[in-house]
Amino acid sequence: MKVKVCGITKIEQLQGLADTGAAFGGLIFYKKSPRYVLNHLKPEEIRTVSDIKKIGVFVNANPQEVIEIAEKADLFMVQLHGEESADDCKIISKHVPVMKAISVSEKTSFNDLSEYQDTVKVFLFDTKGEGYGGTGKKFNWKILDQYPIEKPYFLSGGIGYHDLNAVREFAKAHTGKNLFALDINSKFEITPGIKDLDLVKKFIQEINKEII
Repeated sequence: MKVKVCGITKIEQLQGLADTGAAFGGLIFYKKSPRYVLNHLKPEEIRTVSDIKKIGVFVNANPQEVIEIAEKADLFMVQLHGEESADDCKIISKHVPVMKAISVSEKTSFNDLSEYQDTVKVFLFDTKGEGYGGTGKKFNWKILDQYPIEKPYFLSGGIGYHDLNAVREFAKAHTGKNLFALDINSKFEITPGIKDLDLVKKFIQEINKEII
């Protein structure tokens, strides 16, 4: 099972992610986030880290700004976590692969995803809250029974070490057949933006004992 550790703010932690077994490092380029990476690192510093696939998280940013930062920081992919249109995704995807985040609640309909499926690489499903992500809460994963597209996705929203068994069962079930990776963040933090990398490593080792 691939894992993305999101909300990294320290260069040494970004450098240390590969040793935990993580496949992706998430960097938040949204000024209102307590994990806004540009308060701590410059794109040129981020660029120097090459042993982890870096994913930049943006919220309703101008497509050209996203493209410029992706190039400066050498991002593997960008995650669009706002109300970005399919046209925005198409523009950006010509320069860097796009992940479109979808906020999920009991009222979510997946009918509108079809307009994105030809321009985005993957989807990410997160818990709908007052703002953009960062609720630290899980949504009802059974809602993904309604997911109609054969496109891989990241599962996000309040996933912690205590969810090991639930994740294993979900991944084995029909609902989880398109699950590509887990996105973890706040449940693995010491303080916002500072991860407990030992706990991250333990989680990844445990999750992969039964899921390869």
